[in-house]
Amino acid sequence: MTAAHSAVEYPPRRIRVFIAEDHRITLWGLTRLIDSSKSMEVVGTACSCSELVSDEAVAVADVLLLDLDLA
Repeated sequence: MTAAHSAVEYPPRRIRVFIAEDHRITLWGLTRLIDSSKSMEVVGTACSCSELVSDEAVAVADVLLLDLDLA
């Protein structure tokens, strides 16, 4: 068996994004934008610091998109 036949190709894994944003319209827009991408997906959102630290989806996210002025 050659190396070309033994390699299994898997579809690329999507980048998992968690969004922390207290402005609901911005959160809505970012969520729609990211979810429309073929390479990214939103795994969770938070509108406050307490929501952010209590959400377990943060642990599986590859990227945390964080509003620095989060309420």
